[in-house]
Amino acid sequence: MILCGYTLEKVMEAAKNCPKIKKIICLKSGLLPEGSPDVILPRKIIDFKTIKHLQPELSQWNQVEINSERDIFLLPYSR
Repeated sequence: MILCGYTLEKVMEAAKNCPKIKKIICLKSGLLPEGSPDVILPRKIIDFKTIKHLQPELSQWNQVEINSERDIFLLPYSR
């Protein structure tokens, strides 16, 4: 699950009842209201900045060129 920092408390509460959620990734600065304090993440929450700098292990597949600055990681929900 990927979320913005301002929704962290509500999502963590809801996630307690969702055992299929394996990882929670947080965009700490995403859409924070102006003047909001810095988001401090609990241990089990992964900061998106950490994910962004990881190199994927693709040895079992054909080599794929991935550029985290250029390539789309996810698309927002839309109808």
